[in-house]
Amino acid sequence: MTFRHKAIAAGLSCVLAFGAVAPFAYATPQDDLAAAAARLEELGGELYGIQETLATTTHDLETTEYEIGEKEAQVSTTQAELEDARVVLADRMRTNYKAGGATLLQVILGSTSIEDFVSRIYYIDKVASNDAAAIELVQTLEQQLGEELENLADKKASQEEAVASLQSQVGEYEAKVAEAQAYYDSLDAQIQAELAAQAAAEQAAREAAAAEAAQAEQERASAIETVIETVTPQQESQEAATPAAPAEESTTPAEESSSSSQETTPSRETTPTPSPAPAPSSSVGPSGGGVATAYSCIGKPYIWAAAGPDGFDCSGLVCYCYGWKRGRTTYSMISSLQADGRWKTSMSQLAYGDLVFTHAGHVGIYVGNGMMIHAPTPGRSVCEAPVYAFYGGGTY
Repeated sequence: MTFRHKAIAAGLSCVLAFGAVAPFAYATPQDDLAAAAARLEELGGELYGIQETLATTTHDLETTEYEIGEKEAQVSTTQAELEDARVVLADRMRTNYKAGGATLLQVILGSTSIEDFVSRIYYIDKVASNDAAAIELVQTLEQQLGEELENLADKKASQEEAVASLQSQVGEYEAKVAEAQAYYDSLDAQIQAELAAQAAAEQAAREAAAAEAAQAEQERASAIETVIETVTPQQESQEAATPAAPAEESTTPAEESSSSSQETTPSRETTPTPSPAPAPSSSVGPSGGGVATAYSCIGKPYIWAAAGPDGFDCSGLVCYCYGWKRGRTTYSMISSLQADGRWKTSMSQLAYGDLVFTHAGHVGIYVGNGMMIHAPTPGRSVCEAPVYAFYGGGTY
């Protein structure tokens, strides 16, 4: 579903304030609906993409918030360990300070040898070094955790900004989608009304044709009855007043008159078949002649909802040239071709006389070499022109 012609793109840009001008003009109001549906689908796809990004970014933000919580817990634990190590070291330093001289003297006097003295001094120094190393390790860990926590905070701020921006974009696109949906709905209602009016007009034409046929049949029957009523008394009078032989001759005019009236009867007995398309004029070839009829219609004006003989819209031209078995609109023609397996998806598959659709709302008759005969748009006439775009096609 594109899921652009100038007239439709202009309408969409006024409604949506978004979109580019397209190169072709649509032949029927149904194409407005197709273009609006394509634009709605496009906006929906863009909105979906932004929502996906928003979901991912929001998930990343939640992960960062969780990591910050974990890191804050580690910092709290490390600070507690650092404080405990500082307390132990301070207690030991206070104890050594208060009894420092005597303790050193005890170490010297209590030593049994030089090796014992050195060992005792090494032990005292080792204990002090270990305490200092433990404190330094905890301090380093605290500093590292602090830096990691700061980085996570910066990351969180960046992600929160991204989430806010994406949420704003989602809101903007939701508004655009709502406007596009409203525009599509208004077009759909308009086209439904036009189709209903067209169907009513066609039904009225069929009823009028049927009434005309009934009146013609009634007039034919009345004419026959009048002839019979006129001829019969004359024939009886002539038979009564004329001898048998001459009577045979005198009956001849009556018989000829009767025969003549009977010979003219078939033309009046023919009952017109109700049809949405009017009878062709002398300037256009007879309907139902396929490509030959299409060529004879070149130069006839585009008239919306007309099916000849003095004007056509795109699908009306096809119906005039081929008949009505695949429906009146391009959409019903496409559905019919797809239903019986005659739908073609490549121009290379098209044969002379096939239907060719430049999009779902416009149809022409393919005449080979990338050319078609079609009724382009209001203000123009039936012409032979290049197939400017290819949506699909099929054999009528």
